[in-house]
Amino acid sequence: MQTQTWIHSAKYDLSFIIAPSFLAVILLFFFPESWLWSNEMPNWAWFGMVLLIDVSHVYSSLYRTYFDKVSLQKHKKLLLFTPIWVVLVAGSIHYFSEAVFWRLAAYLAVYHFIRQQYGFLKLYTRTEGMKQIDVWMIYIVTVFPMLYWHLSEQRNFMWFTAKDFLFYTNQNLANLLKYAFWVWVIIYYFLVIKDYIQTRQINLPKTLLIISTMLTWYLGIVYFNGDMTFTMLNVVAHGVPYMALVYATEQKKAYKKTGFWKLLFSNFGILIFIGILFVLAYVEEGFWNGLVWHEYDEFFVFFPNISLTNNLWFSITIALLSMPQITHYILDGYIWKRDF
Repeated sequence: MQTQTWIHSAKYDLSFIIAPSFLAVILLFFFPESWLWSNEMPNWAWFGMVLLIDVSHVYSSLYRTYFDKVSLQKHKKLLLFTPIWVVLVAGSIHYFSEAVFWRLAAYLAVYHFIRQQYGFLKLYTRTEGMKQIDVWMIYIVTVFPMLYWHLSEQRNFMWFTAKDFLFYTNQNLANLLKYAFWVWVIIYYFLVIKDYIQTRQINLPKTLLIISTMLTWYLGIVYFNGDMTFTMLNVVAHGVPYMALVYATEQKKAYKKTGFWKLLFSNFGILIFIGILFVLAYVEEGFWNGLVWHEYDEFFVFFPNISLTNNLWFSITIALLSMPQITHYILDGYIWKRDF
């Protein structure tokens, strides 16, 4: 019997890292038809998925960086100068061209989302080593749907703004890409089954991770064409596992912590952990809504509602508000390395 390589434990990983993707897929089939194929998404769904999961997961990386005395001391320059450079560069780009800013931010986000799946694959194969075919599988089931999005006709969802990506509409080529996706999937699982017949061994967490990635990216981007479906499969499958990974990683170091931080990573501290993330996310989105988007005023009645007309101040505001998210994208490439 093969020993499974879980990150924390079988129960924890299956509940908080693997299950969210499958649960999101199952829930789709209980939604009204309009949510699956249109740009309709209720405000409560935005609050629950975008604010409480997507934005919150950004702040969870604080526990690995700025909230960790050892990491902060060891990587002081990286942690100090990254957000400063993000504000300066992001503000300058936005002032030069708002469209260029959002395009670069969107592609950086896509790269971050894809690399997270690669990162989980690496964690789940750390004892046996990654096989090149698994790496190819992770990249194909994420990159091919994104390429389909770039080539297909009008989609009822977007990443940040409607013109984020460099679209080249060619539905025939998009359909060809879709068929190539499934040809590869069939080949991959044929080889997986063949390997299992020969060895009678299977890496369960790796297998479930790849299946969940395949389902969420294909269904959310290619099969369905709705804002609700894309947001749910995109956000839940990305944000919940990330927060779970951070909590599990920091909990392992809890014996070194004292006072509040030891309580935070105790068995019941997860509620405090999540609560802090929710507060930070709510404050950020309150300013986004009051100063930039003005779309969800009912949720942010205590925040100023101002329309900024000065281009310089508007660009500075965008840079400051986007700094946590872009900094998260950049630092995430460092904080999971062994020497961090």
